[in-house]
Amino acid sequence: MEQYKAKCLEYEVAPRPELIRVFENLDPAAPLEVELAGNAVGMFQTRLDDVEIIAIVQTILSIGLKNLEHLDLRYHKISDAGATAISLLFQDAGEYACSLKTLYLQGNDITESGCTKLCMNLVYNDTLVEFNLNGNPIGNEGGMAAAQMLSKNKSLRKLDIGNSELRMESVVALATVLEAENDTVTHLNIENPRLFSLQEESTIALCKMLQVNTSLKELNLAKHCIRDEGARILAQRLLDNSSLEVLNLRCNEIGIAGGEALAALLIKSGSSGNACLTELNLASNRISDDGAFAFGAALKHPNTQLVKLDLTKNSMCDDGLMAMARGMEANQVLSQLKLWGNKFDQPSAELFHSLFEGRFKYLNLDCDFKTYIVDGDYHIAQI
Repeated sequence: MEQYKAKCLEYEVAPRPELIRVFENLDPAAPLEVELAGNAVGMFQTRLDDVEIIAIVQTILSIGLKNLEHLDLRYHKISDAGATAISLLFQDAGEYACSLKTLYLQGNDITESGCTKLCMNLVYNDTLVEFNLNGNPIGNEGGMAAAQMLSKNKSLRKLDIGNSELRMESVVALATVLEAENDTVTHLNIENPRLFSLQEESTIALCKMLQVNTSLKELNLAKHCIRDEGARILAQRLLDNSSLEVLNLRCNEIGIAGGEALAALLIKSGSSGNACLTELNLASNRISDDGAFAFGAALKHPNTQLVKLDLTKNSMCDDGLMAMARGMEANQVLSQLKLWGNKFDQPSAELFHSLFEGRFKYLNLDCDFKTYIVDGDYHIAQI
């Protein structure tokens, strides 16, 4: 605590009560978790800036802390100077030994310079398992630095660089590294890059990667401008994948053909005994009724492993929703179904009402809507 106060005095910042409590109660023998989320009630109006981050890091280094395993600094005002200071925590220095396993920096102001410094110091780090930079404007160069880091780092399991202004080159670089050089990352979020091409080059690169990658379990490709052709290639390449369990394709431009291809993937992988996809998010696409017919058929298939399906806001009308309901009459596996934002009418509402009153009670199914009757008419309400 005294070291922290001295560093605050040196850098001319006020000591934070939250940090004083941490250093007061420090137990060198127990794992240390420091949670200083900027959106928490106590810090919402007084978020940390770069100078305060430097004081915190210098305190940790000077006291030779060896048990810091979790550091949460999300939603503050950390920019590149603060990120450069944080990167010092990735390497042993003097009496300090890095034991950091999780680092949350989402929602800050770190650009390509700070991201590059963080990734440079992560190259040979063997402790960090989870790293979150979501919402930082790291840009294309930051994404390239992350790809270069992944080509050498063999400890990181979860990386979140979604909503970070990645571009085509960095997305392709990440796909290339995960295809040929990295076999340790299990969770990757690269949602919402800045893509301006209509040729789906990044989608094709990601599909090639998924065909051979054996480590990824969860992949977020929301807002990637994936269209029918990209979804068709994705479904084809995923037939050879034996590890991916969670796929997020929310807010793309997948239409009927793409929806049918992904539904066929569920059936084919189940028939081949290679089914591993358990969660599929297709919210806010355009699969419409014809795509719903395909998913209704997939839900009837006895070997599918899918337990969570999100088809909210997909321009489905009553015929497609009835096909989904009929699929659920036979499905024994699904535990979560989301269909809100589609156009229910009386026939589909009535069919789902009978399911809610019947087998859904025994399946313990989690839905984002419910049915009720008013004056003999069936209605749908969002939960």
